[in-house]
Amino acid sequence: MGGSQPGAGWNGGAPRDWPWTSYLDMGGEKAPPAWLTTDGVLAQFATHRREAVRRYITFVLEKLGEESIWRDISHQIYVGDEAFVERIKYKCECLYKGVGVPKAQKRPPAQPLDEWASRAGTRVGQRSREETPYSAANV
Repeated sequence: MGGSQPGAGWNGGAPRDWPWTSYLDMGGEKAPPAWLTTDGVLAQFATHRREAVRRYITFVLEKLGEESIWRDISHQIYVGDEAFVERIKYKCECLYKGVGVPKAQKRPPAQPLDEWASRAGTRVGQRSREETPYSAANV
């Protein structure tokens, strides 16, 4: 999860020592703030809460010291290619309804500007500059 040494984490120390994470909230060691919903994340680990919490903690501890996943993230929450993202989004539609997943995480990422530029002259019936009767070249 981004630490420089196995088990060190980003700040060093154990996950329970990281004040900027929701680790303690997810693990049930403290009550989450009203704005933090844990059910959606825990549902990815198991259907029963106690087992989900156990698997979540195991997952976090196993990932300590590994390379960060954040450089490959897509749609703010997925790590994988577009085909993977579509499969997971389809499987998780039931979670989106009750958990309150932000719209930014449900919509596809914005297309790069060069993609929009390449589409600019491809609309049906659109004339090129040379064909437009009121272009600067024809005045």
